Amino acid sequence: MSAKPTHPVPLDLAVSEAVARLLVDLARENDWRIGTVKSLLSKFGQDPTFVYTEAGQYDHAEFEADYSTIKKLIETEKPINDFHMWGFFLYFTEQDDIRPRLERYILDSRLKPKIDLVKSFNKFFGFFAEVDADRCKSLGGTYELFRPSHIRPKHEIMVSVFQIGIGDDLLRCTLENFFTDKIGRERNEKFFGEVIPYGARTMAILRAEGRTQTANIVLHFDGVDDQYNDPLGGGDMHGIMLSAIGNAPGSAWPFYAVKVPSHPEITPRVVPSSDFESLPEDIQDSLNRGAVHWEPKNYPNPYVG
Repeated sequence: MSAKPTHPVPLDLAVSEAVARLLVDLARENDWRIGTVKSLLSKFGQDPTFVYTEAGQYDHAEFEADYSTIKKLIETEKPINDFHMWGFFLYFTEQDDIRPRLERYILDSRLKPKIDLVKSFNKFFGFFAEVDADRCKSLGGTYELFRPSHIRPKHEIMVSVFQIGIGDDLLRCTLENFFTDKIGRERNEKFFGEVIPYGARTMAILRAEGRTQTANIVLHFDGVDDQYNDPLGGGDMHGIMLSAIGNAPGSAWPFYAVKVPSHPEITPRVVPSSDFESLPEDIQDSLNRGAVHWEPKNYPNPYVG
């Protein structure tokens, strides 16, 4: 075997922290001494199979940790050398009774950077329950978001691409629009922000990317189909979009977001209002709620005539 690198490709921080926390919890729950923990990896290291990573090929035994290293990990509850964290990670993933718990710890670890943000919003709105990691995970995915066009609301329906969960960030979100502006220019807009579950509801706060004018959007989900066991990992969503672009008056638009399968070939687009009746009934019902327009020419004038 050729010379190996000094360590495998590092685990990402969320996984390393989850592995460390799980090891410490298991040691405390089972009254494991440091020698006991070390022996787990020693037995694991007797497996002759190899581990393949982007950095090379390794024998399981190479991931064993010495006494002082394990002592430091248990006392500090912080990740240590990449080799050793890989060793514990591999051991946990091969134990049927431990693997589900590791997955839970990883999910909690990925959500950890956003917990304070979500809790602050929940407290402001009067909710004090713990953040539900399963619910946050179920929201993740790609959606086609239908709403009236803000340029030609009587003639066009915008279909935006809304995504929740960017990389390892469960609550990061993006919204991408495509439309033709008033003078005929094709425009692509992209907003990015955060999804914030609160109580039984959810909102998303986004700002525009690369605009000279300030542009912000708030999506308030009146209903979220939280089907944890759904093959798509959740369900459709509907609600109201609040939009504030530059110095123009704020506006509000009903929307319906349809969750689509993983890696679909979808792009933001505009469809003519003549296609409205061909849309599913749930989408029609949502869009029929009406809008608060930013241009006077589109005001409904309910008190006239």
